[in-house]
Amino acid sequence: MSDHFPSILVLVSLMLVGVACSEANQQRAKDDYLDSLVQAASEDTLYSPVLDFQAEVPPKDAAKLTWFHLQDVKFEAKFYEEVNDYMLFPTFGDSIKSMEGQKVYIAGYIFPMDEGKFILSANPWASCFFCGGSGPESVMQLELVDSDQEYYTDDWRAFSGVLKLNDTDIDKLNYILEGAKQL
Repeated sequence: MSDHFPSILVLVSLMLVGVACSEANQQRAKDDYLDSLVQAASEDTLYSPVLDFQAEVPPKDAAKLTWFHLQDVKFEAKFYEEVNDYMLFPTFGDSIKSMEGQKVYIAGYIFPMDEGKFILSANPWASCFFCGGSGPESVMQLELVDSDQEYYTDDWRAFSGVLKLNDTDIDKLNYILEGAKQL
């Protein structure tokens, strides 16, 4: 056991150096991660941490929407006078714009907000957009048909509804699922 002690110290030291790594290295790691998502998408796999999503029964009239699709967006800091602050302004890509107004289905983690209001996320609460460092493309506002439905943080659920893209209302998320129904 004592033979491994120095190597553990070296490993911890390397991890601490990694936390303080340069912005270029952080960007490289992010690019590598995004490349892995592109590879997964090109292999026709679903970008989802839960593998049994395929077992959900989607509506026949809805298109499959993945979190990978929602990454077709660029963000630019823009000053908003009404809040006297800079916020991320989305410019949606052509592929996600082509899905706006369509009935879609998607799965993710639930975050209860106010009573009867919920958000769907690609990531669990600990690593979500609000507290973990994911981007705004990783969350979607649910406008539920049944607002009396009860969900808990990190419940995994699939929903269908109509995709709406939002680049004007700063009180709403960039992606909204209107008429959302749990599958």
